[in-house]
Amino acid sequence: MAGSSAGLGMHTARALVEAGCEVAICGRDAARVQAAADEMGADSGALHLHQVAGGREAEDLQASDY
Repeated sequence: MAGSSAGLGMHTARALVEAGCEVAICGRDAARVQAAADEMGADSGALHLHQVAGGREAEDLQASDY
């Protein structure tokens, strides 16, 4: 889920995790992405990937090997 380190994206990602969905989050600021992952329970098993990606460059939009 893009833009999920704050605001509406973070609340939506959290709701999906709480509903039992498997979620991958990203954002432009590494510290905020890590804080969001920690808050959502990165160790819960539902949050599979958290990484920094801005979406402005082609390499940001490539699929992860995770």
